[in-house]
Amino acid sequence: LSPVCLGSLRRAASINAEYMGKAIDGCNALLFCVSRNYAKSANCRMELEYAIRQGRRVVPLLMEENFKPSGWLGQLIKDREQYYFATEAEWTRPR
Repeated sequence: LSPVCLGSLRRAASINAEYMGKAIDGCNALLFCVSRNYAKSANCRMELEYAIRQGRRVVPLLMEENFKPSGWLGQLIKDREQYYFATEAEWTRPR
């Protein structure tokens, strides 16, 4: 297994479910960049839900100031350690 799979909105828009599944199956953790666009993406939702179902560690990297995920995304990450990358001062502090 690879240590990490990086979830990417740009990549998710152009891949199929089989490729996404292979990437998740071949890793220990999924790091993904949370943003308003990520929250709107059906492919990103599919990728994150699959990673959780497969028992992979998921690591949300919050990329936008003043954005609090809600709906499906908020539910999936609310109890997980989240890392804020919206400002340089927050890069190393988990919340």
